Order: sequence, then structure tokens, then C-alpha cells
Amino acid sequence: MIGSDFIKQTSSRTTICSECLRKIPAGVEALVSIKKGKVRKRVCGEDCRLRFDANFWYAVARKRHPI
Repeated sequence: MIGSDFIKQTSSRTTICSECLRKIPAGVEALVSIKKGKVRKRVCGEDCRLRFDANFWYAVARKRHPI
């Protein structure tokens, strides 16, 4: 299920949170979603993971039932 496959991972370099665009400094733990050996999504914390999950499912619902 989308949004439920995030794991904690320590960043080896400075990166950017995909949701809030804050910097994630090297050596700081972030949540990452890895598919086929590649990081597909990186967020700075649980709040951003939940925001990503809500936005993803909102977009799916809009595709299925456009207004």
C-alpha cells in the first residue's frame, strides 16, 4: 500500500524533503520509500509522510470521480 512502505534511513548527504522542501542534513534520519533498489520518495518526518499519503489518495479519488 502506498505510504505504508516508508522506512527510517540516515541520510548520507544533504537532501530535500519531497513534501515540505526543507533541507535534510547529512547524518539525519529521514523516512524513505524504496522500490526496486532506488529511493522513490524521501520525507523529513511522519507529518510529511502523512501529507504525501493524503495527497496521493486525494489525487486517485479525483481521477476516479472528477467533479
